[in-house]
Amino acid sequence: MQPDSFKGFSVPDASYAPYPFWFLNDALEEAELLRQIDDFHDKGVGGFVLHPRIGLPKDVPYLSDAFMRLMTACVRRAKAHGMKVILYDEAMYPSGSCHGMVVQENPAYAARSLECRKGLDCALAPNESIVARYGVRFAPDGAAQEAIMLSDGTALPEGFAPYTLVCGFTGGTIRGIHADEDDGMPGAPKAADLLSEQAMALFIHLTHDRYAQYMAEFFGDTVLGFFTDEPSVTGRGCGRNTIPWTPALTQEYFAYTDAPLPALFFDMGPVSAKANRALRAVVRARLTRVYYGQIASWCRSHNLHLMGHPAQSDETDAQALFGVPGQDLVWRYIAPEYNLDSPHSVLGKNSADMARQLGARRNSNEVLGVCGKQDNPWEFSCTDMIWYFNWLLARGVNMIIPHAFYYSVRTPLQSGERPPDVGPNNIWWPQYRRISDYTARLCWLNTDSVNHPACAVLCENETMPCAPVKPLYENGIDFNYVNASLFARQARLENGVLHAGAYAYDTILCDCAFTADDAVRAMLDEFVAQGGNFYQGEDFLGYLCTVKTFDNHFESAQESAKQLRQVHVTKDGLHYVLLFNECDERELPLSGTLHLGVCGKLWALDPYTGRIDSYPAHPSGDTLALPVSLEAYECKVFAVDPAQPFKPAPPLPVMDDCLPVSVRVDRETFGATEPVVFSGKFTLSKAQAAEQIVLTCETLLEQASITVNGQTAGDLVFRPYRADLTGLCREGENELDLCCLPSRCNIYGKKKDCTIGGVRICLYEK
Repeated sequence: MQPDSFKGFSVPDASYAPYPFWFLNDALEEAELLRQIDDFHDKGVGGFVLHPRIGLPKDVPYLSDAFMRLMTACVRRAKAHGMKVILYDEAMYPSGSCHGMVVQENPAYAARSLECRKGLDCALAPNESIVARYGVRFAPDGAAQEAIMLSDGTALPEGFAPYTLVCGFTGGTIRGIHADEDDGMPGAPKAADLLSEQAMALFIHLTHDRYAQYMAEFFGDTVLGFFTDEPSVTGRGCGRNTIPWTPALTQEYFAYTDAPLPALFFDMGPVSAKANRALRAVVRARLTRVYYGQIASWCRSHNLHLMGHPAQSDETDAQALFGVPGQDLVWRYIAPEYNLDSPHSVLGKNSADMARQLGARRNSNEVLGVCGKQDNPWEFSCTDMIWYFNWLLARGVNMIIPHAFYYSVRTPLQSGERPPDVGPNNIWWPQYRRISDYTARLCWLNTDSVNHPACAVLCENETMPCAPVKPLYENGIDFNYVNASLFARQARLENGVLHAGAYAYDTILCDCAFTADDAVRAMLDEFVAQGGNFYQGEDFLGYLCTVKTFDNHFESAQESAKQLRQVHVTKDGLHYVLLFNECDERELPLSGTLHLGVCGKLWALDPYTGRIDSYPAHPSGDTLALPVSLEAYECKVFAVDPAQPFKPAPPLPVMDDCLPVSVRVDRETFGATEPVVFSGKFTLSKAQAAEQIVLTCETLLEQASITVNGQTAGDLVFRPYRADLTGLCREGENELDLCCLPSRCNIYGKKKDCTIGGVRICLYEK
């Protein structure tokens, strides 16, 4: 008997489906906005982020009554459909400036910087202020040796050069929503001072209070929260060495360190390192308190979540203030060929594991922005999209925010801004319900479930170990990142085990670069004293193998087995194992035996269709061994109910024959913008026609609809490219048509071919 909870998988709730960024990037018409929302709902989309984007005209100003009436109409239509809405807090990004209105109201609230100027009597521009004056002594080779702060009236010592440290302005901007407001353009809105408590209070008043004025009745129900987007303390367009500052930071800096400020500008060896560490610490602490803290407090008081993500992939401290911790996978930070080696490879586990540590029910990842080919962003297939979704889902993400659905692709201003559109203006849109349901099933599994980490991996506020955890992924060993400072405050130590929320850790790892503060060091010392396993170094796998045994593992002789990701979670008393093949699509299918350290009734849950079937396995005491094969990018899900006895299942179908199909096309395929039909024929004997018949293909650059003997036979949208033709084929000659949809890059980017290859008819004994 199937557990009742399986219904959440078979017929997933739309609240687990994608929540796309909806680029509001052209002249907005209410009827068209509502039509698109209806279309989203029909495709199974669970909600959306209302995202003002470049391309909006100036005749409906940002946050004006006309603008707010349109946004409210969208929220009202979402409510009618039972959909959710996430409000975006800026016009466009990075967040915190309210389209430049903060600076317009008070020029002193522009993004600030610390500047070092030669001399003691410096002319100050409006709203600039002197932070301190110094004398700096230099060695003959030009290296700074000493810096002395000069009090008012103090004479400059002999041999010292005079410098004045000034709190000035970065000149930074944000990307705006009008055609003349992009990076480097004169109309780009001025960035605000995110470290100023008063400036950020004004930002909240101008933005959040304005939305509350129109939408308060929807807060906490249809409206989930506010999305804040990679706040930048300097703004965009600044020099790489711009030092963020604000007048109130001076006291906080000197309370933290005695390192002289000129050490931030001149190389003073260890003193400069000390000064830079202090700067990072006080800026981060102030940004967390003044920016995230004030917004989070406002959101809580209005029954909303702070959502979105910080600026860097490895930031964890700010996540403590997010109701829905989040991150951003953009610019092909990771890809099949380097998905474990990039320093950004921590971002999926960042949001998921911080949610686990904080006890947050959901965590999100913005994903797919400019993830197409580097020189041709619109060259991006649905298979590519599913690979990225799987990469995040394998790491525990349970709210996918696709970047982006475009309101309009009317002109290059719309279609060429951070492409591609991954929704209504792409070829897979008619099939998007399949994508929604697939995503929802796996997000459902990642919600209200507990994973089974072998260890906790300590991370600091802005650094997360990357290289040492790669072998853990490659050997199917799960772990949880934990923010060490937060962990020291929340963990409870009992008999050599650290308990935090739903998790208990008897093994703690950190890399060589990790530095523990007093509270963390005290926790670790007591942990070790009570018999806990602690390791600091780079060989995480080697250490774990000396202190742990692993019940779940995948046995395969293939080298590509290192690209298999294994996830073990429990939910509603059931054990689920999710397998994701992250290998490059050119790899052969991955085959082996999955060994599970739990025994009971076993099912295979198909995330592509929602179908649930029995599955063959070999019990051995309290364990199960399952034969498993996965194609490139494929996902498989198994569930075990230990409360029900194991029951043998029929063996998997055995392939009896495989018939290659030669296909032809009668027109030019390169650069095609209209559907291209590939036709072929295959012949079956009477016995073959009675078998299970499955169409597969090795390569499909886009997607295709299938017709067999004039009958519709389904669609090939994303890997695995497989379709069941049983019942549609006949004895003798059969006609096959594959109607392929060319990539949208042939319209909006560089032209490419539209091809299909390796078409086969696979026959399985029934």
